[in-house]
Amino acid sequence: MLKRLSVLVLFALLSVLCRAQVVIKIQSVPANTSSFDKLYLAGNLNNWNPGDEKFMFKRSSDGTYSLTLNLIPGKYEFKVTRGSWEKTEVDSIGNPIRNRFAELQGNETIVLDVDGWSDTYMKQLVHTASKNVYLIDSVFYIPQLETHRRVWIYLPTSYFDKSTKKKKYPVLYMHDGQNLFDDYYAPYGEWDIDEILDSLKKEIIVVGIDHGGNERLNDYSPYQNLKYGGGKGNKYLDFVVNTLRPYINSNYRTLKDQQNTGIMGSSMGGLISFYGGIKYNKIFGKIGVFSPSFWFHPIIYDYAEKWKPERKSRIYLLAGEKESDSLVYEVKRMENILVKKGLKDDELKVVFKPDGRHAEWFWRREFPEAINWLFPEPQNATIVRRILHRFK
Repeated sequence: MLKRLSVLVLFALLSVLCRAQVVIKIQSVPANTSSFDKLYLAGNLNNWNPGDEKFMFKRSSDGTYSLTLNLIPGKYEFKVTRGSWEKTEVDSIGNPIRNRFAELQGNETIVLDVDGWSDTYMKQLVHTASKNVYLIDSVFYIPQLETHRRVWIYLPTSYFDKSTKKKKYPVLYMHDGQNLFDDYYAPYGEWDIDEILDSLKKEIIVVGIDHGGNERLNDYSPYQNLKYGGGKGNKYLDFVVNTLRPYINSNYRTLKDQQNTGIMGSSMGGLISFYGGIKYNKIFGKIGVFSPSFWFHPIIYDYAEKWKPERKSRIYLLAGEKESDSLVYEVKRMENILVKKGLKDDELKVVFKPDGRHAEWFWRREFPEAINWLFPEPQNATIVRRILHRFK
């Protein structure tokens, strides 16, 4: 027992000694930044929390800001916010910027300039959603969480054709609804789901559920993390499966079977999609998992180990090699578990992209490949399309 305690103490001491002191300085901010505004750092070092008080900058009398952190050397991505993702930094003309990136090897000072804030540009008043995107309800009630969320729906163009008025469609449920269809609500870039599906002529209904701001982590985590909290994921999934899905199936022309029902998300949304997909294996036959936050709690691996597939599914796992030091390892670890379960090539696809980062532009770029694999075109439809193409 004493030997074990000594090892733990030594490990804790080494982890402290190995940390680097990092000073992040913001030397300039936009002229419209109030002296009362609080600035925060949000990144993979604090689960992208845009208003984390532990990562709040201190303002100096000269108008500069600084934040001192003790971090383990490694790769970090981050952005500066004014407390929410609706008030994040952008470039000098109001365009979203890619995540800032730093590879720390020791003590370091990082100097930044913030050129603009997303909520101060008229660009944010421009809607980009296509005519096929509709707002189901701005305050859709979630009884399981005793709250409301905005819920969107994308309907394929053919949905409105008189010749196909009896046709039914597959359904994909997606999280972080703010980032799917409309730049107006997506301060760091949308996925262009509607434009992509239109261009692919992919006939799928997509239901987008907005995250709850500061409640996002709670809603998308099935387990509690000692540092970050969470743990309301099962209630959120209960809402998707037992409240929202019956509503969609009752009010829209949907294919209700498991092979035509999917769930997809990124980051924490990727975690809840994976967990929900295997928990409700009888409901979801298509599971899209982008940059999943498997790190949030290691129990997810145990849960996957104990999972007994009841029905055949298609699971698409995506990871960028520049996202973090551990993400590729975490996804490969999960891949090994699923392969041991006996999942074949037509049931599991794992994709690693060398340039991939934890950002909307990456997930937007990879969405077409994922959706084509998850919802492959029926073979007879492919044959008909080839025949028609020959006669053009």
